[in-house]
Amino acid sequence: MVVKAVPKEIFKVVKSLVTEDRFSHMSRVAEWCLKIAASHGLQDDRLVLAAFSHDMFRDVKPGILVKLARFYKIEEKRYYFSRPVLLHGPVAAKYMKRRFGIDDEVFEAVYYHTSGTPKMRTLGKILVIADVVEQSRDFPQVDELRKLALAGDLDEAYRAVIKQKALYALEKNLLILPETTETWNEYVERGGNSGET
Repeated sequence: MVVKAVPKEIFKVVKSLVTEDRFSHMSRVAEWCLKIAASHGLQDDRLVLAAFSHDMFRDVKPGILVKLARFYKIEEKRYYFSRPVLLHGPVAAKYMKRRFGIDDEVFEAVYYHTSGTPKMRTLGKILVIADVVEQSRDFPQVDELRKLALAGDLDEAYRAVIKQKALYALEKNLLILPETTETWNEYVERGGNSGET
């Protein structure tokens, strides 16, 4: 079971904060993180730690998330504080850094798992992808994204997931986070598309 890679103290905190459904999601994300990593010849137990940290504050009430974000001095970027659910990743990253001393790569992965970020390192890319393609996800492009995650180039899979996040937000009339836009634009700048219509 993937939870063996999570220190007991962290595991206890996570279980106290999330619903059973959320915990099941985090377990599936951890499994997909390891599956994606293995398919690319990687092995890193920090992926499991990131998977069990990324949504640990997702079920916390909005008012508490805002208080925690201010306590951790999270920059009051536009959109985040008006929609506190968007703070769950940054709050989790700050909490895990302060209490358990997670390293910078795990911090980055947890902090930006919802939005992505242009300079995301490998661990973060895998977490972002796994969060979108884990087994309970059901949307038209998910099988294609799963195949790409396991058999394609990791950068290309990350780019495709960032694109999916943007398209989903447009279809559902949701915000597209600035970091998601920046990540997409970075790929276009690097030659993924001319950017012309």
